[in-house]
Amino acid sequence: MQGPGSAEVDPKLAIESAAMRQRIELENIEEMRREAGIDDVELHEAIRGLRAGDSVRLTARVGARAFPGVCLLIRITSIRGNLFRGRVDRKSSSTTLAEVKAGSLLTFTVDHIHSVVSKRTADA
Repeated sequence: MQGPGSAEVDPKLAIESAAMRQRIELENIEEMRREAGIDDVELHEAIRGLRAGDSVRLTARVGARAFPGVCLLIRITSIRGNLFRGRVDRKSSSTTLAEVKAGSLLTFTVDHIHSVVSKRTADA
């Protein structure tokens, strides 16, 4: 089920690199928060202020269990509405996601954003 304002995106979103094409499943963090009765107003505000160059954390599912998932640090490269593209900033330390290399391209929505890590400065 899509949340308000979410883009139509396959729940198994693609990570792409020059040498491979792999599909992983990202945790829908926003849905989990809604189910738990959590409305993270500060996170929603931070997400609305995101621009290319900012970094966010996403949670990739590992096997059938979502939690604990594997956190991925992503540097945003473009935003179109609620659809984001970004590159993996650091290689995952998870052996399950060993093929996910730094620089791999990832497409995701606002519903997948676990947290905002950093915002680029106006001077950067």
